[in-house]
Amino acid sequence: MATASSEVGDSCLRPIPQLRMWADLPTAAGPPPAAPTLANELPAAYLVLMKLPVVMHPGEDGWIVVECPIIPGCISQGKTHDEALANIREAIELCLENRESEGWSLPSEYEVVNVDVDVAA
Repeated sequence: MATASSEVGDSCLRPIPQLRMWADLPTAAGPPPAAPTLANELPAAYLVLMKLPVVMHPGEDGWIVVECPIIPGCISQGKTHDEALANIREAIELCLENRESEGWSLPSEYEVVNVDVDVAA
């Protein structure tokens, strides 16, 4: 039976930056331009760098499985470490683009914690 220890290691509380809405971006006189369909179409000055946690582990088929635990269902894989990270970046971007239409939002904060667990041998 597994029980969580009261000791917590490597705790890290991180705020998530607020994204600016396309309609809120400064423009010259007149209405704002039509919203882009993909994040890579935004002017570079308006992109926000977000650092999100991912968990990587070997899959049963030998590929590397990677998921973002604060985004529901955001999971990918790759043959190599670099490919897995590139694939999860793309998956995260797609999830973030669709979050409003899917009715979910990122938590304003999250904490990455390593938990000690006692397991019978």
